[in-house]
Amino acid sequence: QMVGDTPLARALRKLLFATAHVQVIYDTAGGKPTASELAAIQGHLLLVVRKPEPKPEAERWLMPGTYHDIGARVDVAALAGGLQRLVAAVQDALPDLRDAARTAPTAPIEWNTPLGKVGVLGTGKNTHSGEYLLLIDLGGDDHYEDVGRPLGKNGVSLVIDLSGNDVMRWHDRPGPGAGVLGIDLWADMQG
Repeated sequence: QMVGDTPLARALRKLLFATAHVQVIYDTAGGKPTASELAAIQGHLLLVVRKPEPKPEAERWLMPGTYHDIGARVDVAALAGGLQRLVAAVQDALPDLRDAARTAPTAPIEWNTPLGKVGVLGTGKNTHSGEYLLLIDLGGDDHYEDVGRPLGKNGVSLVIDLSGNDVMRWHDRPGPGAGVLGIDLWADMQG
C-alpha cells in the first residue's frame, strides 16, 4: 500500500526525506554531547519534572556546567533551520495525510529505518509508546506514553497527530516537542 503515488506514500516520502536531512543537521550542529553529559542531564530532567509542584523561580532549572558546556558547542541557527525544515515538510505533507485519513489503514504499519522506527496508525483509538523517528496518527482519541527518543539516541523525532482528544504522558524521557538535545516536533493538528 505504500509504493506508488498514493497520498500516504507521497506524505511519507516528504517527511522521511526531511527527517533524514534534519538528522544530518543535528549530527553536525547539535553539540555532540558525551555519554556523561547525557547522563547528568537525564538525571536532572527526571528530578525536575517529577516534582509535584515545581517552582522554577526558586530553583535552578539549568545545571551549571553541563547545559552550558553543550550549548557552547551548538550551532543554534543551524538547529533552528532544521526545525523550520520539519515544520515546512509537515505543512507540505498535510493535504496528503488528510487524504490518507479518509482511507486509513486498518492495521498499524511500522518498520525500522537506519535512522529509527516509523509508524503510521489509522483513525481508531490507539495507544502509542516507544521510540520513534516518525509517528503519524491519522485520527482518533489516542494515548501517548513515553513516545519519542531517549536523550542521545539520534537527534530527531517527529510526531503528527491529525485529530482526536489525546492524552500524552512522559516518565523516562523528554517527549517529542521538548527539543532537549535534539530537534523534536509534535504536530497536534486538531483536538
